[in-house]
Amino acid sequence: MRAARSILPGLDQIPLRITDRDLLSAAAAAAPPPRRSQAGGCRRWQKMVLWLGLALALAGPAAASCVPPGGAADQSIAVPGHPFGIASTTGGCHVFVTMPAAGTPPSPAGTSVLRWRDGKLVNDRTAPYGGLGAKLTHDGTTLITADRHRVLLLDVARLTDGDADPLVGTIELGPNSPEHQNPEAIYVAMTRDDRLLFVSCENLARITVIDLARARRGDPASEVILGHIPVGPRPIAVTLSQDDRYLFTTSQYAEPELGWPARCAAENAAGPTPAPAYPEGAVAVIDVATAATTPERAVLARVPAGCNPVRLALSPDGAEAWVTARSNDAVIVFATAHLISDPDHAKLGTVPVGRSPVGVVVTGNGRQVWVANSGRFSSDPEATQWLTVINTAKNSGDSFTVAGRVQAGAFPRETHILDDGRTLLISNFQSRTVQVIDTSRARP
Repeated sequence: MRAARSILPGLDQIPLRITDRDLLSAAAAAAPPPRRSQAGGCRRWQKMVLWLGLALALAGPAAASCVPPGGAADQSIAVPGHPFGIASTTGGCHVFVTMPAAGTPPSPAGTSVLRWRDGKLVNDRTAPYGGLGAKLTHDGTTLITADRHRVLLLDVARLTDGDADPLVGTIELGPNSPEHQNPEAIYVAMTRDDRLLFVSCENLARITVIDLARARRGDPASEVILGHIPVGPRPIAVTLSQDDRYLFTTSQYAEPELGWPARCAAENAAGPTPAPAYPEGAVAVIDVATAATTPERAVLARVPAGCNPVRLALSPDGAEAWVTARSNDAVIVFATAHLISDPDHAKLGTVPVGRSPVGVVVTGNGRQVWVANSGRFSSDPEATQWLTVINTAKNSGDSFTVAGRVQAGAFPRETHILDDGRTLLISNFQSRTVQVIDTSRARP
């Protein structure tokens, strides 16, 4: 490398991702000027080719973005069921929308495959298998979705190519019968090496830990399920830190043995000031290494997180956790470093938002948080709702401020940001649409 830098000065400043603009700039810099000898021009072009070759070798392959260069147009895409989970391939070229069997009469479960056409996302096809929360494996080959009593593994190539049967694996989590409680698997997350899979089982007060590598080889559930992490009643969120050291989850209320006082009224309680019926929920911090070997001992801390905390998003640097407290109509912000070391001072602030917030996401630049106010207990389930936009930088009064709001569909549930950091997708569960918003151009 020392010799390469003597030949090509400035190599240490090569960007990690080479873009079209980088290539054009390099070509312009190395292009032979007019009235230069042909031999000199050739030597200059040879240097350019060598420079670009080394740059690409060091940077690795650059993923092309399928989002229109000027940004995505705001739109809503109809899907044939009730959309829940959203996952996207690198560059946002394909978007997968998972739908459970839901509604009266129930719409069938399925996964819609969206792709870009003429600058807009379109629903290309819908595969027959669906579920709730969904994630792509980091190698980009498998879509994993939680489907109440099981986890489904769908082959991405088959989904995008139109294969009638994309299912390549099923992990049964528990019996699915009236005599047994459905686990209600709702969310999934996997480590960056795709070795461990975490599944929140809402009805069983636990997170199931799965050896994903073995599951993808087709080993039976009895051999791939490593154990269960007890985290408290009705857990939903499963969010990993950037370094895979910690897993963060939410439980909607604390178990009695914690002795937390009742502070939360029932979400559908009548009257202006209903009496408290149950304690606050919690954010739990889990040690991932311990979860892989002795999951029953993996919880490091539980911190009160308002009434019915349901989703959790981390800031790009991992320093802050943004949690939707559904019954408080608020988002609570925590300093992640203090959740374990100083839990009494972990809370950074509370931001009032709209009715029954659920989905939450931080934009790629970390400057805004977008919150889906579901209105799920509204008297009119078909009523359109709102997204609240929060500025992450505190104001002069040391508090977070709301920048404004943007209209959504009925029951906006999940939020997903493409890897361009600006294109936001929302699953409007009740209106059966996926909404697209360019957050860099939105004016809340």
